[in-house]
Amino acid sequence: RQFMGMFPGKTAYAVKTNGEQIVLKTLVEAGVKAFDVASPGEFAAVRAVSPDAEMLYMHPVKAQSDIKLALEKYAIRVISLDH
Repeated sequence: RQFMGMFPGKTAYAVKTNGEQIVLKTLVEAGVKAFDVASPGEFAAVRAVSPDAEMLYMHPVKAQSDIKLALEKYAIRVISLDH
């Protein structure tokens, strides 16, 4: 919480760093509310520990099926774009 309080913007944990359930659960319990996700497996891992967590889909290359899944099943509303 102290670390996140030092930044004026939103702080998101990159799940690719360590997506183990115990790590994600500990982060949620510590007050992390936003997660940088890059794959359907990461979407599911975050939802398993926090149904209300905000997810930011930041992978630079995304399959259309993964985008659809992110939007429809996981209600992810922040998706990075690259061209």
